[in-house]
Amino acid sequence: MKKLRTIGIGCRIGGQFLAIVTYADDLFLLSASRMGLQVLINECEKFGKDHNLVFSTNVNIKKSKTKCIAFSNKKIPNLAPILLNGKALPWVQELNHLGNTVQSNNSMNIDC
Repeated sequence: MKKLRTIGIGCRIGGQFLAIVTYADDLFLLSASRMGLQVLINECEKFGKDHNLVFSTNVNIKKSKTKCIAFSNKKIPNLAPILLNGKALPWVQELNHLGNTVQSNNSMNIDC
C-alpha cells in the first residue's frame, strides 16, 4: 500500500487523492486512466512475486475475484485488457465489493 501511494497514480475524489482502498484482504485500486491502472497492477504483481502471494484470477468471470471496472455515465467502448501475471483481467459492468454492488454507470440502482 505504501508503494502504491507513492507512485502518484490514482484519482481525486472529494478533494482527496486515492490510489488504493483496502479492507482486510480486499483491494480496490483506483486510477483515472487505463494505463495508470496497469502501472498499479504491475506494482501489485511485483509485490506478489516477492512475497509469494497469489491473486485470484480465472478466465471464467464468475470465478475471478480480480476484475476491472470503468466508471462513466456514457457507454465505454471495448477497453484494452489489463494484465496480471500475463492473464487478461475481465472488464465488468458491475461487481460486488464488501456486500455492495458497484456499477460502472455510478447509479447504485441495484443496492437502492
